Amino acid sequence: MKREACFDALLVFSLSIAFLSFLPQCFNVFDEGVLAETAERIQLGELLYRDFFAYWNPGGFWLNATLFEISGTSVQTLRITLTLLGAAAAVGIWRLARDHCGRPLAIAAGLAAPLVCYPTWWMASPHWYSTISAIATAVLLRRCFREGSGSTELFATGMLAGVTFVMLQPVGVFLSAAIAATLAWDGALLVNPRAAFARIAVFALGILLPVGTMYAYYAYHGALGEMLQDTLLWNLQHYRPGLKSAYGHVFMPPSDPSFNVIRWLLMVLPPLTYVLSLGVAGLLYLRGQARLEDRRLFALAAIGSGLLASNFYFPDVIHLAFGAPPAFALLAQRGELPALR
Repeated sequence: MKREACFDALLVFSLSIAFLSFLPQCFNVFDEGVLAETAERIQLGELLYRDFFAYWNPGGFWLNATLFEISGTSVQTLRITLTLLGAAAAVGIWRLARDHCGRPLAIAAGLAAPLVCYPTWWMASPHWYSTISAIATAVLLRRCFREGSGSTELFATGMLAGVTFVMLQPVGVFLSAAIAATLAWDGALLVNPRAAFARIAVFALGILLPVGTMYAYYAYHGALGEMLQDTLLWNLQHYRPGLKSAYGHVFMPPSDPSFNVIRWLLMVLPPLTYVLSLGVAGLLYLRGQARLEDRRLFALAAIGSGLLASNFYFPDVIHLAFGAPPAFALLAQRGELPALR
């Protein structure tokens, strides 16, 4: 069984890398350009927010500045890293699906993210970094529902949620809120309110470690005020889609007609899957019939809903893709929602 799992994970990883390596690439002055220039300036010794403006949190910039230091400053450094992380995230989706469906469906779920989501905006971006970090958080969260799981898993889950916030503010906030709500719901209905509060407290402490470290770093350098102004106040005051986008809008329609299939999949499947999964699993909770797989399904649907909601300020097809990957793991759960018992 372990050998089969290793083979399947390697297959998903290898096929994802092969597919992503052949996606057409051209340098984009938006996310990728901002990410590359900012990372290079950090590498050269400038302090983000104090010396120049950015409205994203620093995680993606720090990651790429470190990679530039190791591998040299080039766009290829960004893209190779993104391809490896994207393939690892595909394995994460496979892992989320594997326990409750057959091998072919789990592999298909893992490959669905590269095939359906990534082509819409395949370039280095904090959006993808935060989505990939959220998938890693979901993989770890599933361990928190096992018999005998303790504070270590919850604290580590909180740390990954905090890393997601360090990568991109709205994704980290919605992801953390979704997990906290899930822990409260699960604890109140299946454990007890006091235990639920304790679990949420441990999770919150995990979040504070990376988030507190980020803010402490800028406080130490005397730039905390500038950072809060750029990443919080500026966004609240100015980043309101004037940028307004219709649901499922395509910024630059590609010539490939198959893209319309992808567009409609992204517009319909994720929100419908999340709502139905939450509804069915939630009803099992209320009946006192929720088993381990139902609890994990509810948690994953909550995370997917949080991911989708965090990108809903601009619901074009690109941002819908950022919130879609968990839906494929849910759809693979034996090809059906859990039957009501």
